[in-house]
Amino acid sequence: MTFNDLPQELLSLIVDELLDTKANLKTLSTVSRSFLSLCRLHLFSTLRFNGLNPSFDYKCRALSDIIKRDKSILLNVRVLEIGPPVFRLRERAPNLLSEHWGKMLRSGLPSIHDDRIRQIIEGARNVQSITLRFEHQSWLKFSTPFRNTILNAIRRSAVSFLSLEDISDFPIHALRACSGLHDLSLICINSVSANSEGETDEVPESQTFLHGLTLYLSDECAGPLMRSLLATSSALSPVHLQRLSTSATCNTLWLTLQEMPTITRSITSLELRIDRQEGYGGGYGKCNLNDFPSLRSLLVSTPYIRQKRSIYHLQHFFEKALLATELQELAVFLRHEAVGFEAEEFEGAFGSQDLIEICQDRDWLRLERQLTSGRFPSMSKLEIVFRPKDVASFMNETLQSVLQQHLMRNVVNLHRMANPSIEIYNDRFEQYSAQLPGTL
Repeated sequence: MTFNDLPQELLSLIVDELLDTKANLKTLSTVSRSFLSLCRLHLFSTLRFNGLNPSFDYKCRALSDIIKRDKSILLNVRVLEIGPPVFRLRERAPNLLSEHWGKMLRSGLPSIHDDRIRQIIEGARNVQSITLRFEHQSWLKFSTPFRNTILNAIRRSAVSFLSLEDISDFPIHALRACSGLHDLSLICINSVSANSEGETDEVPESQTFLHGLTLYLSDECAGPLMRSLLATSSALSPVHLQRLSTSATCNTLWLTLQEMPTITRSITSLELRIDRQEGYGGGYGKCNLNDFPSLRSLLVSTPYIRQKRSIYHLQHFFEKALLATELQELAVFLRHEAVGFEAEEFEGAFGSQDLIEICQDRDWLRLERQLTSGRFPSMSKLEIVFRPKDVASFMNETLQSVLQQHLMRNVVNLHRMANPSIEIYNDRFEQYSAQLPGTL
């Protein structure tokens, strides 16, 4: 008996046991054709082209060579991520990024605008998750074949997650044809196009309901997006939206939602991000918790500088909720952002002693009074997350325990009600930057 004679179930079990590393799968794929077929399902299930040049170009060439031998491998792709997150990568390799950014500006087109990439997108017909980053270039600069490839890909019924990042003049109304979409993310969509590219007036036989929506630095597209999705010709509807993640000062979105209360009634999870550029006092804009009658979970992510009294302004946000809510879980993320900080703010910020002082801040008492005032009777969980610039030197359970004790002594009543927990971790490279392209 050879490996080719083994039953498919047994081969699958062997492959599943060796999924830990790609090296194991590559070795196993050389044993027999049966193993090769199974390993391909895993080796090519996720394709990520998110590095800077020359790495981006190298990966394109390597995969193109494989595709020339067998195009069918693209049918195994389920997750597709194309384009570098340039402003998040600037901290890791500023010199390399400057070179990459300079070449891209001279060409006037992003890395993603490539015939090899277009071939990959066209061939990945079973993809379920798509992330496309356009490096702050205009959709109108792209060639017609490339634009058609993008629009055809995002409209496939198999696509359930879509993230479009760093682009201007995108035809936002084209999203109404995304019949399989459940989660949509629009990051830094600077402006939208009014042309009819990708638009249809045909009434769909059925509608898909959008469950999750992320809008960050995309204020201009909020109104057109909602109006487009609520049109009778839209195959995608936001009326049963469950999760909304956005910048708290996306006032166009809040005004649009106030005009369309059917959307906010179903939202159970709300994530708000306050950017340092938006200020601390007025950083919550027109957002009001009473606009979300079904809200169960709230996450607020805000930068923390001691002199700006972020916690004090947070309690003002809860003060605006005049009616009782069904809020059960609250998470407060206090971020230390190194990018753009003045020297005196950056120096020594968010060390272990700084974290202790934050937990001792008397403004927690103001927040405690708001949360225990009777307007949040269902709240049973409070999570406080510190996001320092660098936690490697003091990230330990002892520090977390010390912080917990200081906070507990500071807000006794809140501790009884919601039993606050404290976490410390660093995700500075995963944060979206509000820096404009010209600041690089």
